Amino acid sequence: MPTPAEELRQAADKLRTHAEGAAEGPWTVDGWGCIATARSEEVAEVWPLNNGDHNAHYIAVMHLGVGAALAKWLDSWVGVDIDEYAVMPEDLTHVLAVARAINGTTK
Repeated sequence: MPTPAEELRQAADKLRTHAEGAAEGPWTVDGWGCIATARSEEVAEVWPLNNGDHNAHYIAVMHLGVGAALAKWLDSWVGVDIDEYAVMPEDLTHVLAVARAINGTTK
């Protein structure tokens, strides 16, 4: 089982890896439901399915700038020594929940 620090590093690395090759943000949703850069370069096409264009708008909001900031935030918690606490601080509980969601894992 990975340590909390390993989980945080894994999530931060995953975000950075995917953000490195992504088109620069901010992203928007064009008239056809596609994700586009500010220069109107198509980033992705998202079929609306049952959610209307909510999926496309969510993806557009979560552009690489958000991923990079989130990776930096996760990195800032890597050095926290949770063994010094009798109970894990609530902030760290939330940070680990984010990391686990990104990693696709559970406790």
